[in-house]
Amino acid sequence: MSLDAGRADHEPEAATKLQILATEHWSLLATRTMTFNESMARVSMFLAILSGALIALALVAQADHFGVVLLSVAIPMLLMVLFVGVVTISRLASLNREDFRWVIGMNRLRHAYLEIHPDLAQNFIASPHDDLPGVLRTLGVDLGARQRVGSMRHVLQTLPGMLTVIVAAIGGAIGGPFVICQQT
Repeated sequence: MSLDAGRADHEPEAATKLQILATEHWSLLATRTMTFNESMARVSMFLAILSGALIALALVAQADHFGVVLLSVAIPMLLMVLFVGVVTISRLASLNREDFRWVIGMNRLRHAYLEIHPDLAQNFIASPHDDLPGVLRTLGVDLGARQRVGSMRHVLQTLPGMLTVIVAAIGGAIGGPFVICQQT
């Protein structure tokens, strides 16, 4: 067998591997897109419910002149919004875990691409490693020693982080009247 015959046998095999890897990569990209779309839809749904509740409460407050009826409507309505918020945060956390899993898969595929064509390493910005630092690098989270505060800021800037702040404010709005009633 000549060297050229061995190379000719290898090229179709490498091309087939690349095609399979690319197909899986696109599948993971599509799945990540669906995960992102569900996240956005759930956040939009929660914010629509919150906005509707606040508008309804404003109308009741205007009609009742901030009386007892407002409290009797506000507390159950805000409890419902609080429940939807907690469930939304929980689902977003699940979606983020799923997204993390898809990124692990994409990093593994990137590693396989580099095994076939190591000369392409300089062209990749995302990591080819499926360990925690590699996945976080692909996600754009920098865990450098001086970035610890930055990573906490990143958590608060995520969808679950921001919704947690909003849901905590709703919980405070529900608890506020009880505290005021106990003090009087």
